[in-house]
Amino acid sequence: MTAPAEPSSDATPAKSLAGRLYHSAVVWSWASQGLRLASGLILLPLAWRFLGDRDLGMYWLFLRLMEVTWVLDFGFSASLARFVSYAAAGARELQSEGVAPTQAGNPPNLPLLWQLVGTAQALYRRLSLLALVLLATGGSVAIGLHVADTSQPRITWIAWILAALSAVLELYAGWWNNYLRGMNEVRVSAMIQTGALAVRLVIAASLFFFGAGLLALPIAILISSLLQRSLARHRAIQLLGNRPSNLGQPLIAKLWPTSWRIGVQYLSNYVATLLITLLCAEIFRLEGYAAYDTSLRLAAIAQAVAGVWVSVKWPVAAHGFARHDLASVRHLLLPRFWYQNFTYLACAAALVLGGPYLLAILGTGKQLLPTMWFVIMLVHVFFEMQMNFWTTLVSLENRVRSMPSVVVTSAMTVLGVAGFLFSGMQSYGALVIPPVLAYMVFHNWYWPWKGARTLGMHVSGLLIPTQWR
Repeated sequence: MTAPAEPSSDATPAKSLAGRLYHSAVVWSWASQGLRLASGLILLPLAWRFLGDRDLGMYWLFLRLMEVTWVLDFGFSASLARFVSYAAAGARELQSEGVAPTQAGNPPNLPLLWQLVGTAQALYRRLSLLALVLLATGGSVAIGLHVADTSQPRITWIAWILAALSAVLELYAGWWNNYLRGMNEVRVSAMIQTGALAVRLVIAASLFFFGAGLLALPIAILISSLLQRSLARHRAIQLLGNRPSNLGQPLIAKLWPTSWRIGVQYLSNYVATLLITLLCAEIFRLEGYAAYDTSLRLAAIAQAVAGVWVSVKWPVAAHGFARHDLASVRHLLLPRFWYQNFTYLACAAALVLGGPYLLAILGTGKQLLPTMWFVIMLVHVFFEMQMNFWTTLVSLENRVRSMPSVVVTSAMTVLGVAGFLFSGMQSYGALVIPPVLAYMVFHNWYWPWKGARTLGMHVSGLLIPTQWR
């Protein structure tokens, strides 16, 4: 919650540049995204190299089952970070929906911030227990159906137990880092995440080399999650000071009205993605699915890299909404909105022109979609990024209005894909055209208009820098 010290004026240019880079939340967030990309580029070939075909199939099943924790978060992390931002901006009270007026210059509300710590602890204990029950029951049943096909069934069971525990720990431990972001400690949060990802990558790669097989990734996740929790918790306690003897009642009821709406959005997106995956694998077989999935993951990486421009400023923007200072929010976010767009377009162009060569150099054996369909997919992901920006902006009013349209759009996308495929269209267009059409119906025009109104301006003003102040 404190600004970093500026480099001294007599520093050499090189040191000044190094200092600016070190204190840049954007740079550290990019480093985190880079390590996520590196994990894919390094760990996947290692898994292909050191795991047999059946063990590799079990590896993918582990990862798919572990994703249930992401769904179980159910939007609470976003709502919690938003509430922490309001309290850090000096809010005296929190509302289930809407933002209570906050005077500019108010100091952080430390009692309320501590109450949110207690809320997060109570909430994530329950979510973690639920995740553990689901993975121990349904997950174990799914593993048991195929465990005999693996090279070492007993090791597979041990690996699955560690995988389930690591997924649960990651769910519980992750909220501390999210809490730091809400306190506008975005740079520190990104640094901690970058360090944890680096540790995870080194441990997993080393264990693969030493023959740990299916045990490699679960052990790496366990260690890196513990490290991230320890560092993030230590930094948060430094900022909050001594823990009160009574944290007050958990505020879960106030988090729920917005959280369940975000959670339904997450769930609809997850189910839509899973259904499209199954349809793709059924029609195009595994080889065709690999090309689609590889292309989609590269597009998601471009979106994540571009989105860093904005994501590092959401906590400050939430402070502006808490103080009803729309002018400062416009001045803060709109230039970065355009930086985000230009960065994505540059990344997309690089992927179209250089993506096939990159995969060939890496020797992964993977293919991308044909150029035309890949371009259309990248266009869709661009508009998806716009929708994410505007719906997140609108949610800073502590109201989630996007849930019905997201659910309907997900359903339209799945029905469109199924309709194209079963009508005889056996090309990748059946997968990439329906999302584009579904977004055009509502998302592409409504959310820019609604977002501009939320900022107190007309949508045409988004193109005029003089109206951003």
